[in-house]
Amino acid sequence: MPTVLVLDCSLSMKCPVDSKTCKTSHLDLAVEGITWFLDYLAEKFPLEYTAILTCSSVCKNLVSFSRDYQKLKSKLEGVAVHDKTDLMLAISSAIQTVVGEWGTFTPCQIVMVTDGKPGRTPGLHDMKPPVIPFPCQLHIITLSSPEELAKQNTVGMLCNSLGISPMDVIRPSGPLTMDSVVKLFKQFAERYFIPYYGNLVCGQLVSKVSLSPSPLMHTSNCSIATTHNSVYAKLAGLSGKFPKDLVVCGFLDICNTHAPPVLSKHLVLDEDPVPTSDPDSSNEIAAKTPKQRKLDNGTAETDDSKKPSFRVLFHGSLKINNLMALIQLGKEWFGLIGSESCQGGRKSNLVLSVLHPEADVPWLGKLSYLGLMPQTVDPRSSGSVGFPVSLPLRLSYQTPANLAWVSNNVLQNDIAKVIRYSTKLPEKESSFIKEVNKLRMCALTFGFQELLDLLCNVFSMEKNTAANMHAARLLDFTVHFLRNNIDPHQKLIPPPDL
Repeated sequence: MPTVLVLDCSLSMKCPVDSKTCKTSHLDLAVEGITWFLDYLAEKFPLEYTAILTCSSVCKNLVSFSRDYQKLKSKLEGVAVHDKTDLMLAISSAIQTVVGEWGTFTPCQIVMVTDGKPGRTPGLHDMKPPVIPFPCQLHIITLSSPEELAKQNTVGMLCNSLGISPMDVIRPSGPLTMDSVVKLFKQFAERYFIPYYGNLVCGQLVSKVSLSPSPLMHTSNCSIATTHNSVYAKLAGLSGKFPKDLVVCGFLDICNTHAPPVLSKHLVLDEDPVPTSDPDSSNEIAAKTPKQRKLDNGTAETDDSKKPSFRVLFHGSLKINNLMALIQLGKEWFGLIGSESCQGGRKSNLVLSVLHPEADVPWLGKLSYLGLMPQTVDPRSSGSVGFPVSLPLRLSYQTPANLAWVSNNVLQNDIAKVIRYSTKLPEKESSFIKEVNKLRMCALTFGFQELLDLLCNVFSMEKNTAANMHAARLLDFTVHFLRNNIDPHQKLIPPPDL
């Protein structure tokens, strides 16, 4: 999950924390805390991208999305302060940065570090909360003493103006020092940036794996207004239920499970645990490569390609046999693990696709009905239903007569054909019924109910100008059938006495 760090660079950030005892400024504390946080991300989430923005009355993209954490930390050393704080501009700039790089479907974390002073943000108290067009969780880390925050009512102001919950405003509980700020960032990281380590289980074979991005990072529902709030809420509600063991239930042909509707996707990687470090030594350990860590621990340097791993064997077997592994994540909750190509097919990754809970793959039916092949019964011998278990309503992306609406012109031509036949009733009655059935089945298969409503309106108007009573009754029967039947396999068959 990409992360955007927004650093407040207004003049108030340069003020000393306590002019009587020390000359450390709020900006120095913010840089120290962000540096520790970047070391934490490099240690726990080396594959995730992070960007840094500096904001005052103008916003500057200090570092674009990158995995080079040394570069990110080096850019923090020479940060300069500017004039005043503009929180709304900071949030808007972060939104533009994410949308420009990742679009509107990738979940993202926005972390703003400020001293909690709103400055002269125009109309801050009267502004509506910003609408973020992607799944997002916004956190505000305020580097001010509890007394100063209570005096200025900073938490209430931020919650009202940004539309967030008080739980999303991270604030210190004591005096501001370097150690207390690092402790504050550590508590924040351990609460919201949680790596996932689990087991991939297939029979008696077990492999320790990690998932990237971590499904445990959706630990709190973001209360900020977002068009994808329901998606993020579903992810947040399921993160606490994500199992430790990814147990393989069985295997399916990849042609039967290609591109199902998924809730999220995660890379399945070998677990590479890093020794737990305290805040004082985190900079040194996180800056080292995994190879250097192994040498420091006294272990022999080994090539990762020669290290035995069941995950690698599992990945290769799925890729060669064109299979997908079905994973049960909970009651009526499943996932699919398979090989997905990248970089033009030159490389492939093992990917876990998390399906929606209690939702079925339309063309497979209810996944909990799947069973072992020897347990199925041949319907030709006993007359019972065999494998796979059929459902009363089976939806599929397969459409009759190879009909595919790949462009507007193709769809318009099919609609125009049906309307043209409706004007030539009753001479074109058979052609009209055939085209209506074909168009209706495709529309219901694709979930295009609006098309059927449009046809009903057209047929209702055409009924008033019909050439004879038989054509009017046929159009009226067609409208009633389209509006009251949702089974795509049921055909329009006019009664003989129409």
